[in-house]
This record gives sequence, C-alpha cells and structure tokens, in this order.
Amino acid sequence: NKTASNPQMTDVTGRFGFILQTNRKYYMTAKAEGYEEYTSPVFTEQWHVLREDIKMEPKLNPVAVK
Repeated sequence: NKTASNPQMTDVTGRFGFILQTNRKYYMTAKAEGYEEYTSPVFTEQWHVLREDIKMEPKLNPVAVK
C-alpha cells in the first residue's frame, strides 16, 4: 500500500506491504493478541521486493504457583 503509514495492519490473510527507501536500515515488529511479539533482524532495502514470513509463537500460559 503506497499510502500506508506505520503501524500497519495485515489483511485477513496476514499479508502486508509497504514501500521502503533504499540504503536505510529497517526492522519489523509483529504483535498479535495471544502471541509473543516478534522483532526482525535489521535489514536494508536494495532495489528488490522483500518477503518476510513471520511465524508467531503462542504465548505460554503461566503456571499458577501455590
């Protein structure tokens, strides 16, 4: 989406898109209720389409301590 600003939301299939400027450092974070927050490694855009498949890890339920 060329007009989107941060933060962005995915569509119903989990897809997202944005335009990056070249030779700048970026990282992504992903948040979803019930899942651990994901932070990507730092990357630089260099004139191509990036694809980032993110596997969200479910949060573990804390065990009650008696």
